[in-house]
Amino acid sequence: MLPTKSPKADLDYLEINVLIFVFFVFFLSGCGVFDYPESHSMSLDSTYRIKNPLIIPPKTTPKDSLGIPPNPQNPNQKDTNLITNSFYKTLDQFLQANSYKYDKNILVFIHNKDSLLYTYKEGIYNSEDFLPIASSTKWLTSAVILSLVDDKKLNLDDKIGQYIPIFNQYNKGDITIRQIFSHTSGIVSDSPFDERSDLTLKASVDSIAVFTKPLFPPGQSALYGSSAYKIAARIAEIIDNKPWQIIFEERIAKKCNMNNVVFSPSHPQNPHAGAGVVCSLNEYVKFLYMLNNNGYYNGLKVLSENAINEMGKDQTNNINPFYGLGVWRYQIRDGKASELSSPSAMGVHPWINKEKKYFGIIFTQAGYDKTYDTNLSFRALVQSVIK
Repeated sequence: MLPTKSPKADLDYLEINVLIFVFFVFFLSGCGVFDYPESHSMSLDSTYRIKNPLIIPPKTTPKDSLGIPPNPQNPNQKDTNLITNSFYKTLDQFLQANSYKYDKNILVFIHNKDSLLYTYKEGIYNSEDFLPIASSTKWLTSAVILSLVDDKKLNLDDKIGQYIPIFNQYNKGDITIRQIFSHTSGIVSDSPFDERSDLTLKASVDSIAVFTKPLFPPGQSALYGSSAYKIAARIAEIIDNKPWQIIFEERIAKKCNMNNVVFSPSHPQNPHAGAGVVCSLNEYVKFLYMLNNNGYYNGLKVLSENAINEMGKDQTNNINPFYGLGVWRYQIRDGKASELSSPSAMGVHPWINKEKKYFGIIFTQAGYDKTYDTNLSFRALVQSVIK
């Protein structure tokens, strides 16, 4: 579970930082601060960069009436390169100045629907390294459940007692799947059964039903937590009659070419659907690309556009508009969030900007407390320099 922070403060923090960094970048640029010779760490060479792991279908080249492709030369190519160099320098400088907050071990990847925008690598991690992502797991789990919704196998407002009757016996059966994902279920934030290697997922969830006390009536309050996500995963097992890991692989991972994403490798029979994934940056960016590409990866439909839009809506009935489905909502205007994120206790920090249609991930193991505010500041800087 992540440390408790004020949702209002989180919402305001990113918005204020956008304004601060817009002023910062333009003021310092005018003073010539960014007009320095390139060092190795600020160059575009591969030593400090990450190879793009995404599979993006090539765009068909239009032809003129004679069947000859038009001149491919882009008259703005020179300007694009200048923007890219300036963009890289600005973000590099920020990350280098804040490197100590990441224990000098950090990977960064930013992409839109068509192009790699920025990467950064410092320290011991590589983009294919298999590392725990803690609560960034929640975004993956919500996608699986929404794929079941797409297939009309369940509804977000279904009650959990409909699928797992033992919850009815202990007066928890009226909790809905929507409340699980929006942290309004009243289920304990973390339970002693979440990571038991001697339990199956079924036994773990049944134990939550029997041995934990509700924190509040469902739908009456909101408290961030992870244990309830295990209930959703167990419901998926019941519906599809398969283990959770297989369901995830069939519904999300294989379609997105995510070849090595494992829920709770130390206790695979009791996967933690709220915080248990171990994977690489390369695998997670494929998931983000799919979301940012309206649910498609390499031409294959993974999720409906309705499902992706549902993730970003306030799911708490205005109790706490900070929470969507497995994501945190930022920069809310007229009920719509401009950015979505699923940050973790490890410091892993994926996000999508809905308005400018790019996504990014900061991959580190330095921890939530040391990195969260800096991650927000970095997101604000990125938002200010992407046109």
